[in-house]
Amino acid sequence: MKKYVILSVLFVLSCSVFSQAQTLKFGHINVQELVDLMPERDSAYVTFQKHQDDLEETYVSIQNELQAKLQSISKRVPLGRR
Repeated sequence: MKKYVILSVLFVLSCSVFSQAQTLKFGHINVQELVDLMPERDSAYVTFQKHQDDLEETYVSIQNELQAKLQSISKRVPLGRR
């Protein structure tokens, strides 16, 4: 029984030594080049541009609405009074 325990411990130790002896390999992917090669890129860009324009229009309209409300409030309430 003692032989089996010693053999199993030696086996585990030898496996760990061999697994650490392997060299690590790293790769690199140029993501920009990969995206440029995708055929869906152009349609996605058009969709993105449309969404960006819609958001910009919404932002401008909300900003104009806020300015109009601020002017309306400032006309009704003088700055010295609250």
